[in-house]
Amino acid sequence: MRDQRRRRADAVDEDHRSGPGRHRRRDLPGHDRGGQRAERRRPRQAGRPRAAALPPGWQLVTLPNANVPNFQRRVLYCPGSKRVLGGGGEARGNGAVLVGSFPTDDGRGWIVLGRQIGYSDVGISAFAICAD
Repeated sequence: MRDQRRRRADAVDEDHRSGPGRHRRRDLPGHDRGGQRAERRRPRQAGRPRAAALPPGWQLVTLPNANVPNFQRRVLYCPGSKRVLGGGGEARGNGAVLVGSFPTDDGRGWIVLGRQIGYSDVGISAFAICAD
């Protein structure tokens, strides 16, 4: 009785694998023509960061926090002939909102502005990544 059930199960399984409209193992993604499992590339191991190429002469430049009137721009410039690659800012205070953070028109600095709800001034810090 067990042998008959096993034979029936094998027959059903075989029909399932090779019946019309069915996929055979070799037709499935990740398997080669012979039905064997194809080798896969190993994913990068977590915890091993990829080394990023830094531009020559890069430098982080900061403009420390200072209270300024709402919507007044604080401008940070890169030293010497360096150009800005990116930047950001921070608005500090109760209800402080960073309104703008963008590069200068000539690409040599970074502009930050903000406001503080319920107050006439706001604390603003600016940051820029500069390179040759």
